Amino acid sequence: WYQRRVRASSSHPPLSHAQLNLIFRNCETLYYIHQIFLQGLQVRMEKRPVLVLGDLFDMLLPLLVVYQDFVRNHATSLEVLTQCKHNHNFYTLLEKHEN
Repeated sequence: WYQRRVRASSSHPPLSHAQLNLIFRNCETLYYIHQIFLQGLQVRMEKRPVLVLGDLFDMLLPLLVVYQDFVRNHATSLEVLTQCKHNHNFYTLLEKHEN
C-alpha cells in the first residue's frame, strides 16, 4: 500500500526504486501469503467443530524462506527508512498518510 502511494505521489517520487525495495522487502509477497492462509482458515472455520490445519502449515513450510529474508532485512529496512525521513518530501508524504 505504501509502495503504491510513494510511487504515485508525483512524477518524481521521493524514494528511489531501490529504497522502496529495501524498506518494503517481501511485504507484498507476505501479504499475498497471509491472504491465502486466511482464506484457508475461513474455510476450516466453516467446518467446525473439527478443525484440521496441518495442510495449511504444510503449504507455508516452503515459504518460510520469505519470512526469513524479511526478518534478516529488518535492520536494513529501518536504517533506510530513518535515512529517508531526512528527505522533506518523503517525510511530508509519510505524515500525510499516517494520520
